Amino acid sequence: MIIGGRDVTFKKIICYDAQEESGSSGGRVTGEGVDRRPPGAPYNRAARPLELKVREMSKRKNIFVILGSYALCVALVCLFNDRPMLLTGSFFVISVILFARWHAASDFVFYFVAFLLGPLGELFAVAFGAWSYAHPFYFIPTWLPLLWGIAALVVKNLSETLLTAPELPRE
Repeated sequence: MIIGGRDVTFKKIICYDAQEESGSSGGRVTGEGVDRRPPGAPYNRAARPLELKVREMSKRKNIFVILGSYALCVALVCLFNDRPMLLTGSFFVISVILFARWHAASDFVFYFVAFLLGPLGELFAVAFGAWSYAHPFYFIPTWLPLLWGIAALVVKNLSETLLTAPELPRE
């Protein structure tokens, strides 16, 4: 998971906020890290590890960024479909911002495969009369490849975010 531009994994249970507040400082070492619950104590949702709370917050934030990017792209197309160069520039800037946030090798592959194959399919569809665009440049608008790349990043990262649930500690 990327937080603040750094790849962060949450594999260790370091402390429990309820135990920290009560002043308990002891803990036992497990295969997962340091478990500061008293031996035999059941898992209490109120005493979740701090990492899980951070992970849930960053998951919500990631979903917000992903859906916000999607909504922004839809709004831009609706508002500026008669200005293709403005859309092209806007989608280029959005692409750069998304690559600053998600810059794994798989993100680049998803983006550029969609960047090439999406418009190629649309080019054939438009050439054979399935539909047409208002201001095309050789059958398709100049902004369409960028939008296909952004859509690939949005779908990939939204699905990854939704499929990664916070892990609960073993009891």
